[in-house]
Amino acid sequence: MLRLLGEGWGVAPTRGASTLQVLHYAPGLAYSGDLEPSTLTINYTTKPTTPNYSASLTIPAPPEGIRVLRAGIRLQLNIVSSNTYAHYAVEVNGVEVMNSQTSYGQTSYVRAGADVLPPVLALGSPNQVRLYLWADPTGGAFTLDAVECWMGVGSTRYVIQGGTLLAEVSGLASVVAVVNRVGQYTPHFRFGPPLDHQLYWLKVDSTGSAGLPAVLADQGILITLYTDSDRDLAYIDKVWVLHMA
Repeated sequence: MLRLLGEGWGVAPTRGASTLQVLHYAPGLAYSGDLEPSTLTINYTTKPTTPNYSASLTIPAPPEGIRVLRAGIRLQLNIVSSNTYAHYAVEVNGVEVMNSQTSYGQTSYVRAGADVLPPVLALGSPNQVRLYLWADPTGGAFTLDAVECWMGVGSTRYVIQGGTLLAEVSGLASVVAVVNRVGQYTPHFRFGPPLDHQLYWLKVDSTGSAGLPAVLADQGILITLYTDSDRDLAYIDKVWVLHMA
């Protein structure tokens, strides 16, 4: 039976021997709630100078030995009436990360995502999220009745663009991660060496927990997340890293 490194050990370390160290990080998921208490109609045709909605989303800072490489942000709007193109743009900490539009006259949920990397991404302090809305062409308008944002250590990308989290350990190590999603498509996550996010020791195609019972890490362990749709967010709920130090 496979065991995590250190599981069931009953022998105390001798003087001068390596000791078992545990890194635990639980970033979870930041959620804005519904930012629209009623309905809002948009009929102006240029991006406004002030946001229509704003939220503060905080991702906990990781402990020493764990480095966050990216987070994903997911936007969801519910447009209930429209005779135009609905334009939307999202800024995180003053940097635009989304700028797109719906199809003409679209009335449905609009879902979009983007990845945010340091130094734009704040850890341990609020990320200031601002949403701007406008209509096009002139004379058109749309009405929405729900606005929501989610943010987590993870990715909204369906083409891998880089690692998500790096455990900066070396030597004999074990890692377990719990991965979840916001959306409907399958999340994917990989454990691999940090030199190339395309290489991996283990690949998992589901939500839930998985890990490596033991691996000899040289320059760390890289966890990489991606999704089957850029409208979804795959995120790390919790991660444990055990290593000999």
